[in-house]
Amino acid sequence: MDFYQKYLRDEESFSNRINMIPFMDIILVLLIVFMIAAPALNQSGMNIELPKSKNDDRRDTSPMILYLNREEEIFLNQKKINLLELSKALKIFSLKKTDPKLTINADRKISHGKVIEIIDIVREQGIKKIYVGTQKR
Repeated sequence: MDFYQKYLRDEESFSNRINMIPFMDIILVLLIVFMIAAPALNQSGMNIELPKSKNDDRRDTSPMILYLNREEEIFLNQKKINLLELSKALKIFSLKKTDPKLTINADRKISHGKVIEIIDIVREQGIKKIYVGTQKR
């Protein structure tokens, strides 16, 4: 009987420990999955194919990004917006910032005239530093 009680005590003390290794494995796998999936979520739903360029300069850090997809829909920081709302939002943005910057990511198959129309609206609202998004060939 004494041996049996000692065996139960040893068994209970062993089972009270939590093994952290499987938990950490799961956390690391989830981290890797999210790191791989995050860039794909950046332009989800917009279906934008940027024009190709030899000089893909991604040094700009503009907080505002304007997207134009093939259907000529406008997205400001991934929120669908019309021309009137765009004008108002850009005016507010330019008044809040001392040196406002904007990046335009337009689909390569959108008409040149539509991009110029958007650039005119951006400049009218006081934003002079406009970057055009491209992807490397």
